[in-house]
Amino acid sequence: MLIENSTKEVKVMKPIKTMELNMPKPPSDVLWQRKDVMLVAAGSGPCLRELYYRAVEQGKLQQLMFCHTTDDDYTMGTAEEKITRVIKRAAAVHGVHVVVLYLNCLDILTRLDFDYLESSLSEATGVMVRYFFRGPLGKMDIRHFKPVYEFMAELPEENGCISHNLYQLPPLATDVAGVIDTLPANEAKVLVAPSGCRACLRDGDLLEQTQGVYVLETKKQDFIYGIEDNCVKQCSELMSDGKYKSLNLISSAVAAFIGFDSNWVANSMENNLKTRSFDMDGFNDAVYGVSCAQELFVEEEQELYVKPAREILILGYSPLLCGEREQYAECFAYIRSLGYTPRFVGETAGGRPALCWVVSTAGIAAAHVLNEKYAVPLLLSCPVGEHAMKMWRKNVQELCNSENNEIRRLCIHNYSIQETDKRKLLFIGDPMQTMGLAHALWHEGFQHVQLATLCTGVASRNLYRKAPGADKWLIIVDSLTALQDLWEDADIVFADTLLADIMSSVGAETKKHIPLPWGVISGRSACTAGSGVLGKNIAERLKLLVK
Repeated sequence: MLIENSTKEVKVMKPIKTMELNMPKPPSDVLWQRKDVMLVAAGSGPCLRELYYRAVEQGKLQQLMFCHTTDDDYTMGTAEEKITRVIKRAAAVHGVHVVVLYLNCLDILTRLDFDYLESSLSEATGVMVRYFFRGPLGKMDIRHFKPVYEFMAELPEENGCISHNLYQLPPLATDVAGVIDTLPANEAKVLVAPSGCRACLRDGDLLEQTQGVYVLETKKQDFIYGIEDNCVKQCSELMSDGKYKSLNLISSAVAAFIGFDSNWVANSMENNLKTRSFDMDGFNDAVYGVSCAQELFVEEEQELYVKPAREILILGYSPLLCGEREQYAECFAYIRSLGYTPRFVGETAGGRPALCWVVSTAGIAAAHVLNEKYAVPLLLSCPVGEHAMKMWRKNVQELCNSENNEIRRLCIHNYSIQETDKRKLLFIGDPMQTMGLAHALWHEGFQHVQLATLCTGVASRNLYRKAPGADKWLIIVDSLTALQDLWEDADIVFADTLLADIMSSVGAETKKHIPLPWGVISGRSACTAGSGVLGKNIAERLKLLVK
């Protein structure tokens, strides 16, 4: 679907859909047709995650090497040094004849000295080093840009094959994906980024039922003079027919780098249109994005909290982080039996909730705002198993009748339970959700338990440290080596299948793997029927384990 003006040609936003027909083959697929080419990629999460998806689909992970950079690397000028080191490492891989730095928009905006680096690194490594200008900003660089087939024609003849496997952790779902996954269906979500940023959402992290997601159509002058005017024009056109009740502006790495002023855009929209701004930078993961979005929702609702409501507010939920909503059916039935209405944050509030129920780490920050400012009691719990569910029901009933801002958490605490199974269990995922599983199995006599989560950003690391029991039970993993050590030490591993595939590739010994899909790792493929730690898929596997 295109939004068009019937009297004059206007470039406007295109919706992002999970199934887009006749999409051209990305340059990475063409470059990987050669078996001696190594792609090196730096930049923000969407760039790296999309390349990872493509490499997995094409069976080309051995021809992809990431350079993990931060937003500070681009603002402080240290990105070039990091990229140079990774290029040298890539050139040393057996079978590499050509190293191609697959440029992202920030590489281009910061104006690395491409000509010098190509010549100096080629000489230093003895391997041809070339820079490929991709994406809309790459095409705008007339001096350097070449179509991929013209670029390929200038490379020497293919010589050999990369036989060395490269093992690296998958880039995590991004803060941008997390925000979009949290927003209501009847609101417009506009990604303020070059159009190439849509690919990551389209190919892996955008759920098929998600509606109203758009990306700006940008021009070269937008990145010189500012993107705000263009954004106002396109957003005004998008909202003119009244289809959406609110507009959400979600910035990414480029918008953050050039200083996009989302408040100016919001104030420039006509008709007092409700506009939200999410200043993401693409260098954080989806847990952080959901957390930011839910804090903003709670802030918006505060004017309604002057009167109490018979509602229980659910925080921390998004499909990407938690799986399908149906997993909470038993809990919802009990809430209603007490005369309360379950409500997800972002849905219209009736007043101050009687209780906040937090179902993932992403909801903890917003919950503490309600607890500290409005004395709303909190329950941080993913009640897996009958014992935990019984305690959950008891806590809900008591907290709803409480007049203080009490906080209760589900966490392993009963050390008097007799150990009946000495196998070591490792749980990898959201710390609150894995604590629910570990707690359930602890009560079945499994007492060698370890929780872990993948995290590469400081913001999410701070969130995870606030999860129940994190100080005692949680290990935050940011390297493949650390993950492999934990994996091989365990007898049974609960983890996303993508991680199991990686561990199998590196030869890690796996005694038993039980799938624990998590959208932060494997995207929308984790959000199937029966998904979630309270879903029937996990419940059935737990029953088999404890027989």
